[in-house]
Amino acid sequence: MKEVMTMENKLMNPMVDFAFKELFGSDEKESKIILKSLINAIIKPPEGKEIVEIVHLNPYNNKKYQDDKLSIMDLKVRNQDDELFDIEVQINEMNDFRKRSLYYWSRLYGETISNAGKYINLKKCVVISLLDFKLFKENDNYHNIFKVRHVKINNKSKIRSIFCKIRRVGFR
Repeated sequence: MKEVMTMENKLMNPMVDFAFKELFGSDEKESKIILKSLINAIIKPPEGKEIVEIVHLNPYNNKKYQDDKLSIMDLKVRNQDDELFDIEVQINEMNDFRKRSLYYWSRLYGETISNAGKYINLKKCVVISLLDFKLFKENDNYHNIFKVRHVKINNKSKIRSIFCKIRRVGFR
């Protein structure tokens, strides 16, 4: 028997900013559990390196100068190793999304060091973008990971951007 979609049983699309933040952005225990699970599923950490603790941070990248760009991340969290994560959801295709993502990453990375800090102490930062459109026309991968590193030497990178294409299922 085919179910008829009515206003009473229609679900809100979790890719809508408001719904996503309600599900994953709360300090409630259940919200943190599903956010840690989501991040671990996407970044696929080695065994024993999973995220076990997160703290929600202020998502506003405040302006230092009048002409600076004010930006607001969807979710910004810090894990038990002081690594920072920006989790973005985007339904509508944006021509400048790649540049916006890089800008958000740079702001995040800059936050990991204090004025008197040493560059060696910069922490790993990861931007996770959950997209409802195909960002990379060059490939059909739904999970694309980018790292900044030397092209010939496979060294560890503290910089990572992950883009995941999420298909809409039953939300239209």
